[in-house]
Amino acid sequence: MKHQKGAALIVVLSLLTISLMVGLSSMQSSQIDERLAGNYKAQSVAQMGAEDAASAGFEAAKEAGKFAGTSLDDLGGITWGEFNNNGNFDDEEAKEGGCDKVNCYYRHVNLDDKYYIVAMGGIDEGAVSVSEPVVIELDYDGGLIPTPEAALTCTGFSCGFFAKNPPTVISGKDYSEDVDTKGSISDGDINPDGFSGSECNADSGCYERAAYIVPDGSVDTGKADVQGETVTDRSGYEDVGFNPDGIQWDSEGGPESKLKGDIENLITLGANGDERITYWDESSSGEFSMPSSGIVVINGVNISMDVPGNFKFTGLIVVKDAAFNIRPAQGAGTVAVVGAIIAENANVDMQNGNPALLFSSEALASVGAIASPSGSGAGGDFSISEWK
Repeated sequence: MKHQKGAALIVVLSLLTISLMVGLSSMQSSQIDERLAGNYKAQSVAQMGAEDAASAGFEAAKEAGKFAGTSLDDLGGITWGEFNNNGNFDDEEAKEGGCDKVNCYYRHVNLDDKYYIVAMGGIDEGAVSVSEPVVIELDYDGGLIPTPEAALTCTGFSCGFFAKNPPTVISGKDYSEDVDTKGSISDGDINPDGFSGSECNADSGCYERAAYIVPDGSVDTGKADVQGETVTDRSGYEDVGFNPDGIQWDSEGGPESKLKGDIENLITLGANGDERITYWDESSSGEFSMPSSGIVVINGVNISMDVPGNFKFTGLIVVKDAAFNIRPAQGAGTVAVVGAIIAENANVDMQNGNPALLFSSEALASVGAIASPSGSGAGGDFSISEWK
């Protein structure tokens, strides 16, 4: 019996030790559960930020100007680091998604001629938690570009526009696509439903187009009949009637950058064989034959186009880093462009014969360049094909 003294103490201490171990284990488990819950919450907040950014990107898609190309193949598998590397997206900056409690951004991306919005969210710029990428595939309903603001618009210090010999007509009035350019051009040929129609006014947010916008470079219209406003310097763009908000030509995301984006997108489509576009560059071979209608893109190759007398082109002409001279083959006769010309660092020469450059939203819509010939100015819209 003497040897059994103190046994109760040992049993009690053993039970206390076991209880302590169980308690410590429970505390550790609770801490792990708390951390998991915190991580899950952080991940959820980051993911909701990505969803919000994707929504903001969709709202901004129509005015994006440019959908950047990408060197990445799998948009749904990109990391936070890849997403924030502008070098993966033609050096374009990611746009802020407007989130309050999380850093969230979106990008407009063109991959294999398809349009996407890619968005991600991160807490503390990704140091705490990051979302999975949200990818929206878009369908584009309507035209390829927004409605041009002038019969001719050119950006870049190498721009030149020459059309000076009477009876040359350069007009921002919105003519019908079937205007007869062989005879006298009158207001009777104006499209009543277009930008020069009676329903187009400041109250409706609709404005007549300019004759030409060439903020940099050279313009020589001599004694030509110029109808509409003109812009020949950057500050002048702020004062034109169709710019009631006084937006600066070279403002961030403004008219100049949007024009460059439109031109780049059309070049990409043309180079990839889009059937809507007649595309010429330095690799083009054979004789250049000007179509009578459509979308013509000239990229980096100088072209002098001899056309029949009384020739009329309806649609859109795009010129970048090149010179384009359109003239009657016999030196006489009317050569008319009905629609619009947009250009970047290009010379456009219409000095020969009796040329006419007439803006026409109806002509632009007929060839699919813009969505609608109405005064709304809409350049098409995006719808969601897939959200993932």
